[in-house]
Amino acid sequence: SGVFSQRPELVKLALAKGELKKETLTTALVVAARNKDKPEIAELLKTAGAVPPPQIDNSKLQSYTGKYKSEAGTEVTMALTDGSLVATATGQRARPLIAVDDTTFRALFEDNVSVRFKVEESKVTGFSLTQGQNITQFTRVAEVKQP
Repeated sequence: SGVFSQRPELVKLALAKGELKKETLTTALVVAARNKDKPEIAELLKTAGAVPPPQIDNSKLQSYTGKYKSEAGTEVTMALTDGSLVATATGQRARPLIAVDDTTFRALFEDNVSVRFKVEESKVTGFSLTQGQNITQFTRVAEVKQP
């Protein structure tokens, strides 16, 4: 794509077709914003209607970090990398997440994958992972402190 290859002319061609979803424009803008050498790409995307994801307070993002486990035994670690939330399931590659709102995030490169954190009495207790039509519940795993 023009965003990844840093080629504004390809971005212009893609935008001229006008068939891009809002989520796709946002993803492209997130990627383009990381590239300080070609700010015109981000500007092209904004002109086409791309809206940056909401900024979430760092302390709130930090509250989501840790390990989570599903009933099937799948473990996911949430971590902060360069100010962004990243989900890594055991044995899989890390998936950057972008905010939809304070508690909901979606996978940067997979529009049909989202995470909604559960907060009870100011504590993050788990999250629901939605992949297309499938929803999997994850519970926060208490970290054992070493003496």
